[in-house]
Amino acid sequence: MDRLDLDYYGIRITITGPRQILLMLRDDHDGFIIPPAQKLNGSLIRVIIDHKTISSPKGKPRFKHKHYSIYYQKEKRILAYPDAIVVGDYSFTRYEVHARDDIVAYEIVHHLLLTTIGLHLDRVGYHRLHAVALEKKGKAALILMDSGMGKSTIAAAFLNAAGYKVISDDLVVCHEGMIFPFVTRIGLREKIAGWEGIVRKRGEKGARTGESDRGEYRYIIPRSMYKKKAADKAIPRLLVSCSGESQKKPAIKQVQKIQMMHELFPHMVLGASIPQGLGYFLTLSLDDMLDKTLIVARRAECMLNLVMKCDCYHFTRVKNISLNISCLKAFLDASLK
Repeated sequence: MDRLDLDYYGIRITITGPRQILLMLRDDHDGFIIPPAQKLNGSLIRVIIDHKTISSPKGKPRFKHKHYSIYYQKEKRILAYPDAIVVGDYSFTRYEVHARDDIVAYEIVHHLLLTTIGLHLDRVGYHRLHAVALEKKGKAALILMDSGMGKSTIAAAFLNAAGYKVISDDLVVCHEGMIFPFVTRIGLREKIAGWEGIVRKRGEKGARTGESDRGEYRYIIPRSMYKKKAADKAIPRLLVSCSGESQKKPAIKQVQKIQMMHELFPHMVLGASIPQGLGYFLTLSLDDMLDKTLIVARRAECMLNLVMKCDCYHFTRVKNISLNISCLKAFLDASLK
């Protein structure tokens, strides 16, 4: 069994498992890897991956999701997938992932890390926002879009744009007035010009894939392959919401800050579109309830600070992706000087 050590803004993770899975995770989390020479003791989160076959628990699940079911057994929280089992504790600090297929194990660990790291980051003041974040000259533009609206496509397109870097294509973390990356790989449904050599689909040699909620295979650009075009932090300057679709042409107009707060509140404060796990707000004790109430209050404070620092806009898109990207680029060129 090999070992991979990661550090996300002080949240330390140790993953042990088959070498091939760890290499894929290493590619995605490039930049958060702890050098082998630096010892990692007392890790906060431990993940163990193996190929054991474990049967699903008996009885009725506590929660049922379209992709998995959750069972509570004494001091264990069990996630039962069709072809894998995850056993974790209630403190979200130790997991065992049992899956016979490497791709399945890799995908489960990837999403497990998104959820678990996010929970612990909340407690130390790093709060997540569902947005594509682009950087130019140290300034960030955050574009708020629902899943499936093209955040990753926009991010991948800006990898080819001179003067721009990508902070994240899906999730960022906000901390003390700065924006930092969280999700580290870019997942696409279609190839993007200029990246055909590194974007691969499942079934091709050496390929890795994610699977969207719609069950479609995506192309993956690991962070290690675009790290020269990746930004590690930026000062937020623009907040751009996106909803609706025009039949004419894309347009961007300025909106009031109170309107942007209405857009942000369900996503950033309540976590409607961030990976935080089923039953996140189902409190297990009085201390747990107070802990999560404090987290919500801190998220709200972070949201207010973010909105007050940024100019706020609304983007009305069209079906033509190229027109949307051209409109955004012209706007950002003029705004992020």
